[in-house]
This record gives sequence, C-alpha cells and structure tokens, in this order.
Amino acid sequence: MGFVNAGARCDGTQTAVAIGRTPGSLVVICGDGNGRYGYLGLRLSDDALLKATARTTPTHEFIAQNASVIYSISPDELRVTVGGAVIKQEPMIDYRGPGR
Repeated sequence: MGFVNAGARCDGTQTAVAIGRTPGSLVVICGDGNGRYGYLGLRLSDDALLKATARTTPTHEFIAQNASVIYSISPDELRVTVGGAVIKQEPMIDYRGPGR
C-alpha cells in the first residue's frame, strides 16, 4: 500500500502499483479497480505531502500534474518540470512497479 507510518500510503480502496524512494522523496502511485491512478509524493526534508491524479504512459512511467508542475515517475528517476524546464531530478534509490 506504500510506506508504513508515512503519508505516502494508499487508502484502503486502492493498491500501490508503483513505489519509489529517491534521496529526497517517497513516491507512491495508487490505483483503483477502474484504471484510475493517484500520485502521493512526500518530500523528506519537511514531510510535505502532495496528492494529485496520475496517468500511465506506454513506457511504464507515471505522470502527475499539480497546477503547472509536472511530476514524472519512472524506474530510474523522479523528474519535476515547469513549462518544460527541469526544476528537480532525483535518481530512484529503490523502485517497485511496472518496468522493473
């Protein structure tokens, strides 16, 4: 379901379809039985939690968007962009999900 004792954890009606850890973040992609996805991102420096809807791509990545900020989650990295400019790029230390 995600990470124990952390906000990055799916609720009881969802299943974690991808779980990742970077040096600065915990990320979980939650899925329901209807093919909908949600993104939970926890910034480790201050425990700030972001929830957003997400979608999958044909290459097994997940994309979430909050206003103009786009979060791309793959087995290799968490990439955050605004207007096409990369503002954060963190390598995955651990990843479980599609594509791996």
